[in-house]
Amino acid sequence: MGEDVCGMSQRQFYDTLVSHGIPGNDASLIGYGALRKKSFTWQNDEAVSQQAVSSANSFLASINAGIKVSVSEGKWGKTIWEVSVLR
Repeated sequence: MGEDVCGMSQRQFYDTLVSHGIPGNDASLIGYGALRKKSFTWQNDEAVSQQAVSSANSFLASINAGIKVSVSEGKWGKTIWEVSVLR
């Protein structure tokens, strides 16, 4: 059994992020950031809309996750993801 993330199961947290348009692998990493309250970055080639990121950040704020997500364009068509712990 995994630890709860912000009062919900890891699966429920993941499924909610995916329902907001966040790709699966990225939703898992965001869950890790929320669970461990860690800031970190990664990059991949999965496309995501700014609307999906905004929607995910609204969800994260509504459950007091203590993190926010941002994305930016990287080189060679990559997306740079950043999870930041809110202080």
